[in-house]
Amino acid sequence: MISNRIDAATLYELITNFTYSKEEYKGYVVVDNILTSSDNEDGGGHYDLIIKDVAENRFYEVSYSDWDIENTDYDEETCTIGERCDLYTNLTEVVPRLKTITVYEPIKK
Repeated sequence: MISNRIDAATLYELITNFTYSKEEYKGYVVVDNILTSSDNEDGGGHYDLIIKDVAENRFYEVSYSDWDIENTDYDEETCTIGERCDLYTNLTEVVPRLKTITVYEPIKK
């Protein structure tokens, strides 16, 4: 397993501002943001973010939760992290694989 690190401020921006735009930001593009679980009590989610390093043409995964975002001190004007950062910045290299799944749909009459 190959591991890499990403700057916490870059990761924060990718999660909060580039997840749905598919635009490149500081050499990365968000490929997918997968909700892996959700808390029934507070509605918070846990996600696996898949990003692509455009220059290297490599894909990485990093996990985060809504609380990680909420508990990270981020300055929107300077795009910097303050004293507290709950984001896990280690990236795990992943490779895309095509999977076939079966989906069951109701019969339309």
